[in-house]
Amino acid sequence: MNQNKSRAKEAYFLTFIHLWETKPFEEITVSEIISESSYCKAGFYRYFHDKFDLAEQLFQREAIEYIDSIIYGLLKYTNSADRTKDIISYPVLQHVYEHKNLYHLIINSNIPDLNLDYFCSYALKVFWENKTFVINTKNTIIDPEFFYFCTTRQFIQYICYWDYIRYSKSAKYMSKQVSCMMESNEPGYLFSTNR
Repeated sequence: MNQNKSRAKEAYFLTFIHLWETKPFEEITVSEIISESSYCKAGFYRYFHDKFDLAEQLFQREAIEYIDSIIYGLLKYTNSADRTKDIISYPVLQHVYEHKNLYHLIINSNIPDLNLDYFCSYALKVFWENKTFVINTKNTIIDPEFFYFCTTRQFIQYICYWDYIRYSKSAKYMSKQVSCMMESNEPGYLFSTNR
């Protein structure tokens, strides 16, 4: 039963993404989402109040998955003898690239209050609530909140830009580029585990 429920919710998300790729948000109707998803109206309203609620939940879900990929990379970094920052950026880069269509939509979003800034703010909120890592603020003059908001925003924009210009370098190469940026800009030392 739960599997069917999650399948239905996923179908609404995927249908919405497909429609949003082809037309502006304001032209998408709930009836269209329901019809093209092959699931029922009652199912839609079990999960969402309206199409705005669906979009907000989609942004939040993707922010959680984005942060999960960062935490995976950070854990790998702190538990590995190879302390290179591309260990962190590679899984994140892979995740964003695999979902690049959605990230292009997020960057170009014209949905009221749902845009890249909302995504980045929500992602940071998820990261702080996770409490696996805490910021080491000893030697920094940069506000960590500001820094991580800006770098999250830049990171997503870089990947979408690489995709837009059909950049053909490997993900490994691109993650090295990102890690070099992190090295030169990090406020103090990156993170310490909260354990």
